[in-house]
Amino acid sequence: MGIFLLRVQGWRISPLIRYSITSSVLKGTRSRSVACHPSTFPYALYFCHTVHNTRTYSVSLVGENGSKIEAIASCHQETSDWSPEHISFRILNVKPGEGSICHFLAQDSIAWIASE
Repeated sequence: MGIFLLRVQGWRISPLIRYSITSSVLKGTRSRSVACHPSTFPYALYFCHTVHNTRTYSVSLVGENGSKIEAIASCHQETSDWSPEHISFRILNVKPGEGSICHFLAQDSIAWIASE
């Protein structure tokens, strides 16, 4: 088993441009991976945490203006132990444990995933 790294690149999304997924590749289904998010600090500093029961995808997107983005999508498979007040449940109109919650990681985020 090896470990590989995914990094978000080209993340300059404008809310006025529609983006379409051109391809996605499942990169990991492990019970644990590590996600690292950049912090607001004058030096390179990341906040890292373990992520349980997720599927991680490498996703290519293209904007209607031709701009391209390589992104990381994380789908949380088990949400029954999340707070019922979590914003994701309100946005998606679901309750804890009802399906997966998926999202893109922000620009300059990093995901460490054990290969299968």
